[in-house]
Amino acid sequence: MQYYNIERPINHFSTLVLGNGFDLDLGMKTSYKAYLKSKQWHELRVKYNAPILVYLERQSEKEWFDIEDSLRSYAIAKHAPTKEDADIDKAAFFALCDSFAQYLREQLYSLLLLMR
Repeated sequence: MQYYNIERPINHFSTLVLGNGFDLDLGMKTSYKAYLKSKQWHELRVKYNAPILVYLERQSEKEWFDIEDSLRSYAIAKHAPTKEDADIDKAAFFALCDSFAQYLREQLYSLLLLMR
């Protein structure tokens, strides 16, 4: 099975996520729950059937979804994954980061279009 290239691209852009709510006050759909309802998340789930993504979906059903805490809990609970599971999760995690960054860029672009 072919998975996401684990090596990061040389000119990969970073996304800084601040949890101050300013983006939400502007009406942007930038919450993690909104992302999990997005086209980007759906495409990611179609491409990867990784345990880490299944876990995040289950966690998102809670009233408050804290993705950072969910990732931490997942890492702690996964005491001794097989090498294959670890590789799948690692590839899916990098793909998750890229997918979420793309989602945020599209949200920002949409806001900028509205401000014209």
